[in-house]
Amino acid sequence: MKNSVTFAIVGDCAGWNLPEKIDPLSNVRETLQTADVFLFNLEGPVIHPLNKIKITGFPTLKIMRYALKKLGKLQPPVYSIPDFLSYMKPCSINIALLANNHILDAGENGLSETIKHLKDNKILYTGAGENEIIARQPIIITSNGLTIGIINLNLIGWTIFGKYFNIFGAKKRKPGSSFYTPNELEKEIKILDGKVDSIIVSIHMGKAFKKEIPKKHMEYFSILYSNKIDLIVGHHSHVFGELVHINGRNVITSLGDFIFNHGSKHPQPETKVAFLTLEKNKTPILTLKSGTLENGIPLLK
Repeated sequence: MKNSVTFAIVGDCAGWNLPEKIDPLSNVRETLQTADVFLFNLEGPVIHPLNKIKITGFPTLKIMRYALKKLGKLQPPVYSIPDFLSYMKPCSINIALLANNHILDAGENGLSETIKHLKDNKILYTGAGENEIIARQPIIITSNGLTIGIINLNLIGWTIFGKYFNIFGAKKRKPGSSFYTPNELEKEIKILDGKVDSIIVSIHMGKAFKKEIPKKHMEYFSILYSNKIDLIVGHHSHVFGELVHINGRNVITSLGDFIFNHGSKHPQPETKVAFLTLEKNKTPILTLKSGTLENGIPLLK
């Protein structure tokens, strides 16, 4: 009987700008299938093309979008159609990470529809929900005798005159992505520590097309000291960051894009897949497999 669990972990994924009826994993599916669990950042909502839900981007108010456009800070809407999810199931367990700055690009109804499509495809998810309590719930899975907890949070927001605004985060009565302050995350880790054999922390962080991590995001690493944290992995920057060791923990600051067509030549088309093998009472094994993106679709070397 197998007594280890292997994760295949990738960065930003979206069917945005991809041709319809094309399998974006066609070049990498065999490699991913060597793992037990597939973990991916689902960037943006999943919306049926015939649905009347508008994909406006965030924020949805026209006056705010106009102001942001004038300031050069308006982000384009990112989304996928439901067919995209039918391809995102290479392993026996597949998990979508929803804590990102595009998950509300079709508003609250778009988030609800996204969750419906994930459930229809039997893809597990964490990182967003109809309120703060639900959005923050870690996902706990058991495979081959190991229990693993996954925490997903988004640190991307707006900074205006030096003050940070958590605009994408869920609130007490408002849908959105998961967000924790460092102290809140420390408490959540302590609770999860008593329930699982291993913990993976996935953070949407950094700056677009920059390898460097802002100091305010680096603060989170200093409190992630639980012996059960086997990997901290980042995404959002669209470029591969670096593999470092902080407090004895493996930290991948960004895996880069995995399925993402920017509509023009990608400035840094390098991508990585992290394979993490966990086994009780043994040191985790982490390997990185390199690849490139061609028209938003991954090719591994």
